[in-house]
Amino acid sequence: MIKQSYRPRIADKILQQKLKAKGAVLIEGTKWCGKTTTASQIAQSILYLQDPAQKKQNLVMAATDPSFLLEGETPRLIDEWQLAPTLWDAIRFEVDQRNEFGQFILTGSAVPADLSEISHTGIGRISRFVMRPMSLFESGESTGNVSLKTLFDPTATIKGKSSINMHQLAFLICRGGWPGSLDREEDIALQQAKDYYDTLVNSDISRIDNVTRQVDRAKKILRAYARAIGTQSRIPSLQKDIETNDFHNISDVTLRSYISILKLLFVLEDCSAWNPNLRSQTAIRTSETRYYTDPSIGIAALNACPQDLIQDLHTMGLFFENLCMRDLRIY
Repeated sequence: MIKQSYRPRIADKILQQKLKAKGAVLIEGTKWCGKTTTASQIAQSILYLQDPAQKKQNLVMAATDPSFLLEGETPRLIDEWQLAPTLWDAIRFEVDQRNEFGQFILTGSAVPADLSEISHTGIGRISRFVMRPMSLFESGESTGNVSLKTLFDPTATIKGKSSINMHQLAFLICRGGWPGSLDREEDIALQQAKDYYDTLVNSDISRIDNVTRQVDRAKKILRAYARAIGTQSRIPSLQKDIETNDFHNISDVTLRSYISILKLLFVLEDCSAWNPNLRSQTAIRTSETRYYTDPSIGIAALNACPQDLIQDLHTMGLFFENLCMRDLRIY
């Protein structure tokens, strides 16, 4: 199998380790973050369920004889597996029958809304992990001179210097870590996050479970989330923001349903309240901190650009925090 030019990812080693320990590995994560490309570096055969020429036939086969779709050299990559949820049980069964590790890799940018066709969790057979857009180290903007591991070594001497200036940092926040945006002209690179946002609100948010959702409402919710970036805003605060800034009332139930779907699509990724004392009943924070999986999505929701951030350094600081959270989660 011919491998195209590829930037190494931190997920590469994670995938290799998990394949050594389980029969199948599920890679989850937002669209366009590189799941399929990463998986294809190690896969020896690939089934693209979304291939227009074969999609209808693949879905029929998944419903009638899924084992046929699992034939091929291993590890075998099943791309966008959630289009045919019945494959989950078929893969679990096949892993049991073969009794070997490293058989399948599954990729998907959403969790299937209808889990009624899945009878087993896959525990013990299918391992999983989440991929995100590229960190600054993976995209080549960070030198990696300072190690997170070293930060916790009291004997280490830590020093580092970044060559990224304020204007470059504003660009990186707005561009995001989308693999397709790298090595492009600045305007083309910035367009990738905007295109992702447009696809999300006009298509993906309704396609995940075939429930029609209002485009304008989705946009208003995403804008409210962007305005709450890096804060512990509760649902009532987000509601108030929407009503104040967009003159549109929205119920608690509706807002929560949209947020739930956006999390299933790996668009929103809040930071849970935490407590460093494992035995304490009181958390230091009692509500989640609002973040996007990649800060560029929030920037697109606000229809902002690098110059807008330079002119509003407080907002830039909050989105920089989101950038740091993205990279920390990747590392």
